[in-house]
Amino acid sequence: RIVGASLLCLGLISYWMRAEAVTPAVRTFLLGSMVFHFIDAGTTFVGAFTQVMNPLGWMFSSMHFVLAIGFALYLWPLGRGEPNLGSEG
Repeated sequence: RIVGASLLCLGLISYWMRAEAVTPAVRTFLLGSMVFHFIDAGTTFVGAFTQVMNPLGWMFSSMHFVLAIGFALYLWPLGRGEPNLGSEG
């Protein structure tokens, strides 16, 4: 329940920040979210592969991997100095 509440809060914060200009604080949050989802994708993959988790573990691993890739794709243009579609200006 605690992990579920944490993930819900992380999702709500991400949703509420979607229209914000890309500041260093927003970039740091996006980078932290990307790292979190990559790590969680790996740990849930290992849990599902070793059958410590039930078959739904594959769904969780896939979900975190897709979210990590989404954060990475959103951050990638920012590192090259190109304008981001989600930012203003």
